[in-house]
Amino acid sequence: MRTSRGWEHAPITINVLGLLEIAENGVRFDIQGEKLRTIIAMLATGSDLTVPRDQLIDELWGDSPPTNPTNALQAHIARIRRLLRYRLRWSAPDSILRTTGTGYMLALPEQAVDAHCFLRLADEGARPGTPPARTIDLLERALSLWRGPALVDTGDGPCCRSIAFRLDSTRVLTQENLIDAKLALGRHQDLVPELEQLTAQNPLRERFADQLMRALYRCGRQADALAAYQRTRQRLNRELGIDPSPILQARIREILNQDPSLIDVVG
Repeated sequence: MRTSRGWEHAPITINVLGLLEIAENGVRFDIQGEKLRTIIAMLATGSDLTVPRDQLIDELWGDSPPTNPTNALQAHIARIRRLLRYRLRWSAPDSILRTTGTGYMLALPEQAVDAHCFLRLADEGARPGTPPARTIDLLERALSLWRGPALVDTGDGPCCRSIAFRLDSTRVLTQENLIDAKLALGRHQDLVPELEQLTAQNPLRERFADQLMRALYRCGRQADALAAYQRTRQRLNRELGIDPSPILQARIREILNQDPSLIDVVG
């Protein structure tokens, strides 16, 4: 857990689920300078540990570092501290952006970073045994934090791209978990338009296809559910050279046999 020291002075948050921004007392502003955004994103999305200087230098400059990369990195850190001091009126920015023996760290609590809040809510909502209504509340709150692709303006360095990939992948998984919870409560009619859009955007994501098939079947649209399966099967075969998974093949058999379990809902 991140330390809260330095946090008590003002409610500052760092948002990376979209364009990177810092907010203070609800007032948001963007960070000018891609390298500054990269440094802030790496420090904000890491755990409460030092990010080594060498890792930051590699992320910022890759195979083309400046003549003295350590001095160049220190100059960028100084710019961030000036931002904290003058834009946010922090009298002691070193209490937030700290220098350690091997690198730098941000001393902020996890709830100050939207990515950490998202992952916590997504994990809590996905726990086995959580009632569907509770799952829906948690996962809708998690997804509401997103404003666009994660770390979209923090450069092409390997660390930021890896973090962004993990967050974006978890976002899709969270959408799937949320839809399953809504299906469990019998909300299939409301879900069909959303699932049609999601399957169009993610044509190789079999879980969305499975959810669309179930929703269509529950709406009395068995032929449309079969057509959705065929579209997925053809796309998988054409683009990946594979057949649908055993789970999806079992689902289409249940639909063809009008299995009573397909219409089971909670309460």
